[in-house]
Amino acid sequence: MYKILTVVSYLWIGFIALLNFIGVFFMFYNHGFSSGFQYIQETYSPYNIANFAAIVISLLPAFGIIWLRNKLRVKGKI
Repeated sequence: MYKILTVVSYLWIGFIALLNFIGVFFMFYNHGFSSGFQYIQETYSPYNIANFAAIVISLLPAFGIIWLRNKLRVKGKI
């Protein structure tokens, strides 16, 4: 069960990363190189709280699975 939870959490993180890469690709595709680069800088800026919150919320299930996996491992249930 430990391996299953590990694989599911890594797949979730990879899926979210893939969605971000697809988003970056389509920003370049829709806006061109210079405008797309500027749009990416605005979107992934550290001051863009909405994007940060969206990424954290989308990664919460993976972090929850990792936390559960470690909790069960310490208790010896896995």
